[in-house]
Parts: sequence; C-alpha cells; structure tokens
Amino acid sequence: MQEQIQHAGSTITSPNEAVTVKIAPNGALQHIEFSPAAMRLTHVQLGQLVMHTVQKAQIQAAEQIASIVEPEFGGTEAMDFMT
Repeated sequence: MQEQIQHAGSTITSPNEAVTVKIAPNGALQHIEFSPAAMRLTHVQLGQLVMHTVQKAQIQAAEQIASIVEPEFGGTEAMDFMT
C-alpha cells in the first residue's frame, strides 16, 4: 500500500491546454507548466485557470489515495475523515 501511495498523484491539463499541473500524493503542487496558449489569457483568467486546474488535480489525487486505502480502512472513522 505504501508503494502505491508513493506513486499516486495527478497530472491535469486545463481544457484549453494552457496550464498543466502535477500534484503529489499529499496534494502539494509539484510542477506547473504553461503552454503558449497561456499568453492569450489575461492575468485574471490565467490565475483562475491555474487555481481550477490545481483543484481538479488535487481532487483526483485524493480520490486515488482513497481508492488505495479503502480496502484496508473502508468503513472506519479514518476512512470517513479521508473522504
């Protein structure tokens, strides 16, 4: 289970492909990359897009972790806390 958790995480690209983010298993932002499409956005739009993309990736990473630990901890308070 530990090895699976260590290799979990998420990489998400925004729908317009302007932003790609990589999230660690603990939800921390590991990497962010901007494509040339990002230059066509205003600073406000880019900021919103970054936040939305990071949030989607964090949710996906958390779901991966939950699916890894669910067989062992499903139905417990620890699992309820995680989800």
